[in-house]
This record gives sequence, C-alpha cells and structure tokens, in this order.
Amino acid sequence: RKIRIPEALVSALRRWKLACPPSEVGLVFPNAEGTPRHRSTIAAEGLKPALKAAGLPHVTIHSLRHSFASALIMQGKPVTQIADLLGHSSPAITLAVYSHWFRDAKDDGVLDSLADAVCGASDAPATASGGKW
Repeated sequence: RKIRIPEALVSALRRWKLACPPSEVGLVFPNAEGTPRHRSTIAAEGLKPALKAAGLPHVTIHSLRHSFASALIMQGKPVTQIADLLGHSSPAITLAVYSHWFRDAKDDGVLDSLADAVCGASDAPATASGGKW
C-alpha cells in the first residue's frame, strides 16, 4: 500500500537511495545482493544497534507502530486519521486495538469547550449550586 510521509523524510530517503547498493526493483534498503532484507535482519543490524547507541530499551519493529499510533492518540488526533495512517480498513479496528490509549488521553478541555458551546462562553465563576445556569 502507499503511505504518506513528510517531505523531509522523502529527501533523506532519496539521498540514501543514491548511496545504497543497487537493486533491480529500486529498493531503498536492499541487502548486499540487491534483494529485500528480512525484517529480522533489519531489527538485528539496524534497530537493535540504534536503540543501544541511543541508550533506549529493546523494542520490536512492530512496537514502533504501536508507539506511532499511541503518540497520535495522545496528541488528540482524530481516530479516522489515525486509522488511515495505520492502514486500518475502519476506525473500529483502531479503536479495538488502541482503546486503552483513548481512555487515557487528555481531554484538553473538550468538556469545557462543549459546555461553552452549549451554555455560552463566560468567565463568570461557577456557583455552588452547580454552574452558570
């Protein structure tokens, strides 16, 4: 499938591709023979050393996907957008897999914004009887 990536990453990948081993099918990260690398090789030769050099704990390539999704959720991005970026066929799949992150996400004043929209924005303090009614 096709995925969207930032232009800065596109530029970096283009520069790398000029320096990487040639591949008959134009791979960006081929092995020495120009064929696709196996994910275990990528993890052992790329991810694991990079994590060690950065002083970070061991994670799998798949856990990077979960980190990406959970970071988007914690930033308050719409579940429809997250589902699209992850390649899920439906936001329901995203919700099923990542529902615990949505429950823990900050509301960033969502309820206050709703109250302002329904009740009218006001800086008046809430009363002891329950608010601005």
